[in-house]
Amino acid sequence: VNKINAKTKEALVYKEKSLEVTQLLNNHIYWSNFLNWLEKNTLSTVRYSGLDGDLSGEYNFTATAKTYADASWQAKAFLNDPMTKEVSIKTVNSSATKDAPGKSSVNFNIELTVKPEIFKK
Repeated sequence: VNKINAKTKEALVYKEKSLEVTQLLNNHIYWSNFLNWLEKNTLSTVRYSGLDGDLSGEYNFTATAKTYADASWQAKAFLNDPMTKEVSIKTVNSSATKDAPGKSSVNFNIELTVKPEIFKK
């Protein structure tokens, strides 16, 4: 009986640890999911230079595009994906590019809200 009680205690400890590991895996955050989603939904003419956000799904991006239309189309590209809850383009302005004198680029900020489940597998 003592041997069986000892084995039972070991089995219960194993079961508790197994439940904890399962919970950790179920709640694991996959940043790669978000980054892959972002890459898939970003226009080739848009470049990001800053990102601020957290696991709540709310992000602010600093971005550059070739034209004002590209900034607008970027918002539309995000809105076409079901993981997007909201998107808005803020503080749009034009500036000369350093690489090509005489050409300009459009700098803008994107406020993006995605569904938090994007982070879980």
